[in-house]
Amino acid sequence: MTKIDSLDRDSTKIVQDRFLEALQAVAEELGLRVRAHGGSIEAGSATLKFRVECLSPTASAATRDHQNKMLGLLGLPDAYGKKFVYGHDLYTVMEASLGSPKFPVIAATAYGRRRKFTVGLVQKQIAEFAGKS
Repeated sequence: MTKIDSLDRDSTKIVQDRFLEALQAVAEELGLRVRAHGGSIEAGSATLKFRVECLSPTASAATRDHQNKMLGLLGLPDAYGKKFVYGHDLYTVMEASLGSPKFPVIAATAYGRRRKFTVGLVQKQIAEFAGKS
């Protein structure tokens, strides 16, 4: 493999993929899941973010219960994990951001792209998606 001389979008993607590959080997040993979670590129440097999640059933249940409680405060009880279509993408409700009054619902695509939504839009889209299923 050749050395990287500068960090631009393409070379940073290569670095992120290689780091993710190495981290996934460790995460698998520890019973965790790791995913790329964005980052930023500056002149000569990059900040890469990775999200580590516990795969144990008790941790998953605790996360689900906590997020359903937070989403319930927004008027979306039991919305965690529900799916809806917006634009051309299928989103899954992931969490509530109570500090963000305009866009408090965070949902992610299957590719990990996270986006913020209004409560009204999510309620409408979940109902429409459930009606089509």
